[in-house]
Amino acid sequence: MDNITSITKSNFNKNVPTRFISHGFLEYNGGTRRVINDAYLSKAKIDANMIAVNWEKLSQTFNYIAVRNRVKPVGIQIAAMIDFMVKNHLVSIDDITLIGYSLGAHVVGMAGKHVKTGKLPKIVGLDPAGPLFALENPNERLDREDAKYVEVIHTNGNLFGMDYPIGTANFYPNYGLTQPGCPVGSTDKCSHTRSVQYFAESIYSSVPFYGFPCASLEDLDKGKCEGAVLAMGGEPGNYKA
Repeated sequence: MDNITSITKSNFNKNVPTRFISHGFLEYNGGTRRVINDAYLSKAKIDANMIAVNWEKLSQTFNYIAVRNRVKPVGIQIAAMIDFMVKNHLVSIDDITLIGYSLGAHVVGMAGKHVKTGKLPKIVGLDPAGPLFALENPNERLDREDAKYVEVIHTNGNLFGMDYPIGTANFYPNYGLTQPGCPVGSTDKCSHTRSVQYFAESIYSSVPFYGFPCASLEDLDKGKCEGAVLAMGGEPGNYKA
């Protein structure tokens, strides 16, 4: 940040879209970043600037409360980086998408709240962390107002994730609780991390993940969802800013 040369001497290309990726709690060695980067650059062969937000040193502790309280400061740093790049004509704000997994979903939500050079077009929240985040406190978590379009993929809403429909569009694969092949009621993060895998596949797959609109979570539980379908994930995105 504040070093234009470090950006211009890198592989950064201001003529292509830019994507920021934020990992989650206790994540190390760039797991989320590697999966999503591979989807964009290797499998889909999309020409884009992929910027990984590395806050491993802040997230590498079993003290979840401490890490949860670091979400806002990290988000503010991302917002400052975006404002710096926009002000120096390195990127248009309309070409930026933020993608965050678990606690990282709230990190990018905080970034969206604090960007000063305009409203971001799109944020993708991959199973936003549920513990210590409340529906009634949108200023402390990812929220539908953080960008023009906020898409949330819920895969473990009954344990690690948040089941509330906090985005502009909320997708609940397999009812958003336990995913196929994952242990039921386990503390294993299998279902939680499926959100990353689903989103990555949506980038390169020729077969979209389609969802039907539900009037409420109660209708979702009862399987009473019908109407026009909308594709989950994908790139450049199925939305109108």
